[in-house]
Amino acid sequence: MIEISLKPDVLGIFAGFPITNALLVSVLTTIVLCVIFMFVARRMKQVPGRLQLFVETFLTGSYEFVHGVTQNETVTKRMFPIFTTLLLFFLAANLTGFIPGLAALSFNDMPLYRSATSDYALIFVITMVMFIGWQLVAIVSGGLFGYVKKYINFSSPMDFVMGLLDIIGESAKIVSLSFRLFGNIFAGEVIATVMLVLMPYVAPVPFALLGLLSSVIQAAVFPILVLIFFNMAIVVKEEKQKEVLVAEGASTK
Repeated sequence: MIEISLKPDVLGIFAGFPITNALLVSVLTTIVLCVIFMFVARRMKQVPGRLQLFVETFLTGSYEFVHGVTQNETVTKRMFPIFTTLLLFFLAANLTGFIPGLAALSFNDMPLYRSATSDYALIFVITMVMFIGWQLVAIVSGGLFGYVKKYINFSSPMDFVMGLLDIIGESAKIVSLSFRLFGNIFAGEVIATVMLVLMPYVAPVPFALLGLLSSVIQAAVFPILVLIFFNMAIVVKEEKQKEVLVAEGASTK
């Protein structure tokens, strides 16, 4: 019998806080990533080994990609850590599911492993942190008055309607970011499980390859969209500053 649940299994209670298998995997994934990067940082060599070369190539490529989007050195330095951290975490969280035998581990008749990205609560929390982040960027860069005016503007009926549409658009970003990643990863795991039961010797291979491709793509889509949303908040500010300067120049004439 196939048991599929949207909720992760609770392995135990610690200080009144439930410890789920998805939470355990996310914590262990974070620890492993930190250990790897600390190991590489402490053993840096003039002639890099394979691990150092891989890490340096990954970080360099990520930095160049972020700079290609922002086209601003200051913004790139601030967005690079956020983008790279999200990309590394989601890649590691998605790819751990392909480690042989990991899914067979259990504790108190409950599976120890569940992909961190198949827990919507985790994805939603990360999404909300990023959402608050780019809202704060918009406020700091464009000013509180300009931020409020963008969404609540009684200058004309059209401006008021456009403000409401902007509010809906910002809310839709939360849904699109969180459900895109969660939905694709969870659906991939469900399909792979069903095919494994129905046709255990033939079907799992192509579905596993498709799941591997989807895991890599979806791990990159989330941080890319976050980067774009942050950059859009800054671009709006720069455009408003240009409009103010043009208006001030016209008034002086």
